[in-house]
Amino acid sequence: MTSRHPLSRHLAALPFYGAAIVIIATAGCKRSSVPKGDASPPISPTADDPATSFDSFVRRATQRTNSATPVRLIKWTGKWDKYRFNISDVKMDVRKTDSLVNPILGLVSFLAHIEASIEYGTEAEAREAETFVERLRCDYDFHLRYAYSRGQWSLIDGTQAVDP
Repeated sequence: MTSRHPLSRHLAALPFYGAAIVIIATAGCKRSSVPKGDASPPISPTADDPATSFDSFVRRATQRTNSATPVRLIKWTGKWDKYRFNISDVKMDVRKTDSLVNPILGLVSFLAHIEASIEYGTEAEAREAETFVERLRCDYDFHLRYAYSRGQWSLIDGTQAVDP
């Protein structure tokens, strides 16, 4: 059984979706949730509409994330490690709502497979890492909601769960 949790303060920044998305630090594979989206009707795509814009936004973000290998300082050990990502099973939808605040929502769900290297004494050593450790792998199931305003997509909320 998978439990859903809000995106938490324990998450490390990820370049996915223009740095709006965040992932959990693989050490310990902690979990985190926020309320799910509504069930409003989908918007029919046209050449200039938000559906086309959201599709492009999601494709670029997925590609950017899958090619990213950021490093981070592990505060409790004072050491550095490196991550790599594989985003898959991406599903998206754009819906019109009755809301005056967020009349158009973009919904996206995906699986994120995250791997980490061993810890290194310096940031430079971590950046050079090419080996990722089997025991430091986690899979997450993300569901995110974005609002469309003035030609821009902004993250509203989302849920993540550790995928067993």
